Amino acid sequence: MKDYIEPFDSLDFIYLASPYSHPDPAVRLDRYHRVALVAGKLMQEGYTVFCPIAHSHQIGIALNKPTDHAFWVAQDMPFLRAASSIYVLILDGWKESVGVAYEIALAYEMDKGIVYIAEDGRGGDDPEFLEPCVWEED
Repeated sequence: MKDYIEPFDSLDFIYLASPYSHPDPAVRLDRYHRVALVAGKLMQEGYTVFCPIAHSHQIGIALNKPTDHAFWVAQDMPFLRAASSIYVLILDGWKESVGVAYEIALAYEMDKGIVYIAEDGRGGDDPEFLEPCVWEED
């Protein structure tokens, strides 16, 4: 994974996409906690990470806009454009997520590297074949 971004390079950062929207607030909260943990692990490995869900979950609740797609696209797209690559966290619902599909499509259009990552640190460019490569589980 570290081939994609050199740790501690202040100009490069990962955009960490993940599913979030769901009719059940408990599912949204669980997804928030899970992606925040992965973002934190990436940070511990030396990566700079922007994670729309981890960075914006509480703001969405405060504004009563937790799943307003148009609102969040306007907030998140400048970060996606500026990111060196996009990592997609493989959580339940990622294939059905309108937001994740949109982020992946834009990343392809912008010719950004796309890495699919599991919660245990396995990753790769094919979501069906992930290899240990980001961090080692304790």
